[in-house]
Amino acid sequence: MGYRKAPSINEANLVYLVLGIILLTIGSVVQQMNLNVGLLITEYGLILLPVILFLKYKRYSIKEFLRINLISIKEILFIFLIIVFAYPIAVFLNFIVIEIIGYFSDATNAGVPIPLTEKDFFISLFVIGITPGICEEVLFRGLMLNSYEKIGKMRAIIFTAVLFGLFHFNLFNFIGPTFLGVILGILYFKTDSIIASMFGHLLNNSLALTLGYFAATKLDEIEEMVTNTPSISQNQEILYTTIFLLVLSIFSSVMLISLFRHFPVKADKSEEKNIFDQLSEQPDDEVNVDHNEKINWAPIGIVVLIFIFVNTMFFMQFQ
Repeated sequence: MGYRKAPSINEANLVYLVLGIILLTIGSVVQQMNLNVGLLITEYGLILLPVILFLKYKRYSIKEFLRINLISIKEILFIFLIIVFAYPIAVFLNFIVIEIIGYFSDATNAGVPIPLTEKDFFISLFVIGITPGICEEVLFRGLMLNSYEKIGKMRAIIFTAVLFGLFHFNLFNFIGPTFLGVILGILYFKTDSIIASMFGHLLNNSLALTLGYFAATKLDEIEEMVTNTPSISQNQEILYTTIFLLVLSIFSSVMLISLFRHFPVKADKSEEKNIFDQLSEQPDDEVNVDHNEKINWAPIGIVVLIFIFVNTMFFMQFQ
């Protein structure tokens, strides 16, 4: 494993904290004024731009640091299939969290508004589907993952995936993004390109948005179908849904493992081990954290406390 010059973990943690605070303050204000415009300002102005300026200030080559490398058509096909099979698992994980929360609170998650017209759909596709896939990947698979790579690839993937989930500041939408973060991290290292994780991220968001849009446009038909279906209790509905999603998730997991194990290997890396063997290896001394550098976990701790505070305030509204 070769050394990649990157900001220290402490620097990355500090940037993460500052951007989290900016997101919850300025980002929330501009989004309340106009959701679509506010989201664009948040993603490009409050997330992407500060990271790019930070990297330029540290005099990194943006292209080399972010690994902006082209990916092949075959890799694109594999990424597409990986995201398609990862999506049901993320849905199942979120569903379990929602049901657990439901036992303790009447709180519901409004989520992102689903577009009801074709025009709104294409606007949302850019704002919610494509934009976060670009901007958030530069922060998480770019700055954060590169900085944490010093502690080993798999640990870096898992840790930054959790940070990615926390960054949504929404308990309802924590476990799904965390799982997605793991998938995107593997894709990033496997392809050695942030383009791969960007494509996977925007594809996941676009898939969720598209399914929501078509479900909303077919709402009348769905309601009629439900009306004509023999009535079942709420507990039975939860049980059937859980079983269906569980079976679908098991099948999807098998497909995911197979796709990753057969992921295209670049010609200059044909002798490498499979991705799971690579990621489980311990980092060489050359890329270990500098023994003179004491990692300051305070910024992460503060973000966790903010996450708890924000969600506590949210749930208190339903008491």
